[in-house]
Amino acid sequence: GAWTDAYLERVVGLLLDRVHFTTELLPQGRYFFEHPTAYDDAMKAKQWKAPASDIIAAYADTVAALSPSAAAADYEAAFKALAEARSVKPGSVMGALRLATTGVPQGPAVFDILAALGPEVSAQRLRHSLSALGTVS
Repeated sequence: GAWTDAYLERVVGLLLDRVHFTTELLPQGRYFFEHPTAYDDAMKAKQWKAPASDIIAAYADTVAALSPSAAAADYEAAFKALAEARSVKPGSVMGALRLATTGVPQGPAVFDILAALGPEVSAQRLRHSLSALGTVS
């Protein structure tokens, strides 16, 4: 795809303290450029349980309605409000959100990643993860 200089600068800024060489940027931050093609098995076993898929599905709809200029704090507030409205502690499904977003257990703050991706790509990403990971109840 064609990424803007501003997007690439944002990605590099988010990854800078996680890489030692520029050659590590793409392997460490592949999820900024494509949907995950694999999901960390250990993380899936630990994090992808009820009510994760329900929360992620609802959050995809919430994210899709956010402004393209929404900040990480907006994504976080929307996630917390959604979880709390469903009587779920936000922290209990944060790992599932990271898994759905990146496929890996480490990286920049997940809301920074979502804000960088923007609402349209973030919603697509979360919906893609639901079909890749399956629903849990």
